[in-house]
Formats: sequence, C-alpha cells, structure tokens
Amino acid sequence: MTWDLLPEPLLFSILSTLSYHEIIRVGFTCRRWHTVSMDNLLWKKVICRDFKLSLKTTIHPLGKSWKEEYTRLVDDTPNVISEELNGHQDEVLHVSFSNSGKHFVTCSKDGYLMVWNINQMGITSLRYNEDMKKYGWQFTWASKYNSNDSLLLVAGVIDDIMGEIAIFECSDVGDYVILCKIKNNPYDVMGAWCDDVTWLSGRLTEDQIQFNLDATVHMCRTYPGETHSLTHPHSAEVYKNIALKFRNHINDGSNYLRCLIVSNRKNIKDDKVFPTYEDFATNSHPLTIEEQEADETCKTLLQDNKFCLIFLCSGNTSVPHQIGFKRLYSNDLSSVPVIDKPDKLIEMQGHIVGISQDSEGRFLYVNVRRWPEGAVPTENNPPPIASEIEMRVVDLQDLSLTSQVYKGHKGYTDSQGAFYIYLDVKNAFVGSGSEDGSAYVWDKHYGCQVAANKHDECVNCVAFSPTDGSVMVSVSDDHKVKVWMSKSRERIRQNGAKSLINL
Repeated sequence: MTWDLLPEPLLFSILSTLSYHEIIRVGFTCRRWHTVSMDNLLWKKVICRDFKLSLKTTIHPLGKSWKEEYTRLVDDTPNVISEELNGHQDEVLHVSFSNSGKHFVTCSKDGYLMVWNINQMGITSLRYNEDMKKYGWQFTWASKYNSNDSLLLVAGVIDDIMGEIAIFECSDVGDYVILCKIKNNPYDVMGAWCDDVTWLSGRLTEDQIQFNLDATVHMCRTYPGETHSLTHPHSAEVYKNIALKFRNHINDGSNYLRCLIVSNRKNIKDDKVFPTYEDFATNSHPLTIEEQEADETCKTLLQDNKFCLIFLCSGNTSVPHQIGFKRLYSNDLSSVPVIDKPDKLIEMQGHIVGISQDSEGRFLYVNVRRWPEGAVPTENNPPPIASEIEMRVVDLQDLSLTSQVYKGHKGYTDSQGAFYIYLDVKNAFVGSGSEDGSAYVWDKHYGCQVAANKHDECVNCVAFSPTDGSVMVSVSDDHKVKVWMSKSRERIRQNGAKSLINL
C-alpha cells in the first residue's frame, strides 16, 4: 500500500500522534493530507492530549475551531522573556498595572516604590521611584491605582502588625506627589478604592469591655492637588467615617479584614444574597451600634452603589481560612454596626494565601493550601497545610464555589510562616506566583496550564497588562522584575513599530 492509498481513518490516527508543528508541516504535503490536517476533531484530540484536557471539554465561546484555539494557547500566552529589570535591591513583593496599561508599579523589601513606563512595544523605563524608608516604613507592600489613574494607593509595613497607606498624585510629567499618609492596621488590610477619590483603610482599636482589638474599616477621601500633613494625628482629616467594626471574643481584630477588596453588586439584578437595608436591619443582630455623624459625600456614594467588602478572616484559628462578605449600607455611616461575624462566610478548609477579583466583578479567585481531610483547627494550632496550592473560583453572583480548580503552583512554608502568593486575572488568562520559582499561567476557560515562567527564587506576584493580555510582569525574591510577552507579540516587537501600526 502506498501513502496515496492510505485510508483516511488511518491517516487521521497517524497525524493525531504528531506534534503541533509536525501536523502543520504535513499539511503542505498534498491537498488530501492538508484536508485531514485541518480536521476539527483531529485538533480537538491534539489539544486535549497536549494540554491534558478531557475529550468532553467544550470549545471557548469565542473559539472558531480547535486548531485556532491551539494556536491561541501556543501563540498568545505571555511566556517569552522580554526584559529583566534589576532596579530593586531586595525581594520584590508586588506588581500592579495602571488601568491604561502604560505603567506598572513594583513594591519591595528594599523600601522603594518604583513606577515603570511600558510602551506598546513592551519597552520599559523607570518613571519614578520613592524610598519609603524615610517615612519609617520597613518595606512597601502593595499598590493600586484608582480607575482613572490619577491617584495611586500604596500600602506599607511599619512592623509585624502596623502599617500605613500613602496616596500619590500621578502626573503625566514630573514626579509623583505624595498627598497624604495614614495608619493602616493590620498592614495586610492593604486598602481599596471605592471611587476615584474615596478609599478604605483599616484600624485596630481597643475594645474597652473585653480589652481585645477591634478591627475597623474607615472611609477616607483625597482629591488630586489636595495635600495633607504626613504626620499623625494631623493627617486625620482624610478620615471621613467608620464604615463597620469587627469584634470577636476568640480572635482579636488583627485576624480580620485582610486583603480587603471592594465588590460592587450594582449590576447584579434581583440580588438574592444580600437583602435591602430594611430586611437586613430586621434580621441582623449586631453586638451593638455606635453613633457617628455621617459624611454626606460618603453616604451618597453608598446610596448610589451596592458595595460589598470581601476579605480574609480567621474564625477558628489564627491563620486566614475563611472569606468574609459584608454589605455596606448608607445607614451604617450614622449607626455603625459592631459585629462579630460577616454577613456571609465561605470556609475554604485551608490556609488562604491570596485572592483577586476579575475586572468584571463576577468571579473571585482564591489561592488556598488545603488542610488534611477531617482536620479540626483550634485557636492556637492551625492544621498542617499542603505544599500544593489550589486556586478556587467563587461566583460572586450567588457566592458559590465553582467546579473550576487551577493547579500546579507550590507553597513550601509551614502554616505559621505561609505568606501571600498574589494572583491576577485578565482577559483569557489566570496567573499566580509560586514558591517553586515559577510564574504560572492558565487559560481561564479550559483551566489548563499554558506557561511556567522561571525565576531563580519564589515568585511573589504576577500582573497582566489590562490592555494587552499577551503582556505579563512577574516579581520575585531574586530581586528581579521580569516582563513576559507572547510569541505573537514578540514577533511584532522584533518587526518594529511599523508592523504594530499596520495591524
């Protein structure tokens, strides 16, 4: 039998054993082989084989063919090193992009805040840097731009519990300008934006009855061009209202409100999870109510939106193992609820080491190192944790855990020493750091791993460009900041700016 007479099912079987590039080359042999090499079922079999997917997997809603999907996973994943930046002198802890995608910010144990330019070709340059050690910070911890990139919130660490938040004005030319600096305790509250000028911070205050620490959330406000004293207590004018207060007789407030995220449920129709304020007031039982004068601007902001606070908390032991949800009502600003538990709670059965909300506000992604099956946590003895990290997904519409799980990243420290491994979600990809020295990338739809970008030491954080998902930045304990591009984006870069314009 000659190759020309080879039965098509047998030819299909042979091609299904070849690699992606071999199938492409075989397709140029003749018209018949080209037809078989383009077969949609062939490419489904190959993509399921190479990316370890079930044959029951359904194609991406926007996918036109399995061959195009394979090409997308291979060609559009940011896995080619574009630049290696060595500006920091110590472990780099966090990276975040501006919403325009023109800048990204890195935070480090060297105490510096660094702002980098990145252009359409992926070429970077240092835009601004500030040594926050001169303000008594041990190191910079995390950063977040407001939605129009006019202000930058930077969280820093003072000691084992205490932290501060600094707000910078971001100008197109010249240096960034620090507008205010206030206490933020515990430091891993990190802060969060409610709108372009209103943001949240945390404070620990002593409960005069139990003498435990209460965790309070403060609404603060800063306008561009408006400067405040950088020393306490003269910086207190940026505080506008207490939004809520946590009090727990088992764990003090330092175990609450970690990694604070603001979720706006305004676009969720017929919200079944959180009731109206009238229903909530009828059925809720706060420990007590503390009166205060409501700031009218803050009150209007809460009336016009449906903000829900998302945070890590510790109900049964000293490490974060639960995700808490607390709806903010405008009435809370005049009658502050003092509560001992969130409105809603999701038990993750393990040590949570990172959370991130997608840009649409629909899903929450959670890095968790699981406890052994049947483990019972106690106040001072959290169970041992797995070295495998699982990234679980919460549907914020009904607060349910989906079946999607992203795997492959690692955590090696024990429960008492475990630290945050930051993750990011943009467009088609999900990314996370890992203690094994890799920056992992998964396809969001298929759940398969598509990249493991290497550093020399633990990768603490990854961030995708919000305007170009084929660009990602990772930061590591090796002091390096690495910029990654997809193969398709790297080809454009190599061909020059003219090719980019002509796309």
